[in-house]
Amino acid sequence: FLLFLFPLVAYFSLLLTFQRQRRLNSDQALVRARSARGKSSRRLKKAKSLMVAENSLFMRELSQSLSGYISDKFNLGSGEVTALDIQQLVKTHNLSEQLASDLADQFQQFDRLRFSNQDLSPEERQTIFAAVDRTIKTLGRQM
Repeated sequence: FLLFLFPLVAYFSLLLTFQRQRRLNSDQALVRARSARGKSSRRLKKAKSLMVAENSLFMRELSQSLSGYISDKFNLGSGEVTALDIQQLVKTHNLSEQLASDLADQFQQFDRLRFSNQDLSPEERQTIFAAVDRTIKTLGRQM
């Protein structure tokens, strides 16, 4: 009896699995949100490799890593992360005010350091890199 029942159960379980997978893949916002952490990890690795490069390249890659993560996680267009967007995200997604403050400070720091001629020491770059990584992880936990 079980030999006749097994193929039937296997067929319906595979059918349900494929339908669920198709539905998940058709929701682009969900796909982007699920892949946001992986993409940010790759961007952070690239930024880490640029830690010894020119200051503006390093800061641009860190900025793209953080803004790309936020864009993917909240289904925003690329390059659409502004201070106003951060404030709206805090309100709509019940994020902590501390996180919003950290995000705003980091974006201001990126812009200031990227366009200035100030050169950062390796320790300062490592500190900024660690802060961005910590912010991304915190944002992921609060979602």
